[in-house]
Amino acid sequence: MPLWGIEEPAEFSAERSVRRVVRAQAPNLGLQIQREFVPIFRRFLDFVNGGADPAGFGQVLVEMEDFFTVCDYNETMKSRPVWRAFCDVMQAFSRRVAAGLAGSG
Repeated sequence: MPLWGIEEPAEFSAERSVRRVVRAQAPNLGLQIQREFVPIFRRFLDFVNGGADPAGFGQVLVEMEDFFTVCDYNETMKSRPVWRAFCDVMQAFSRRVAAGLAGSG
């Protein structure tokens, strides 16, 4: 819950509390995370797992920062779409590493 409001016209209405306005936006945040943040996060994980392009990694960090100026960091990082993306990318990375180790031994 934001401390000073969320700067939505509805928050200035006596008929709706800020809490109700925030809760009404929750489904939209999930869609926004899925559409906008998950692709950036997947690229971030690819760089963490061995991407050798410092400029590309820097660009991903800037894109993440830009997203977090609009959306809450904690809600985003604790969301189901981000967790699924993390699991998918890390499991695929683990399989590639395991296959490489098996092939070299």
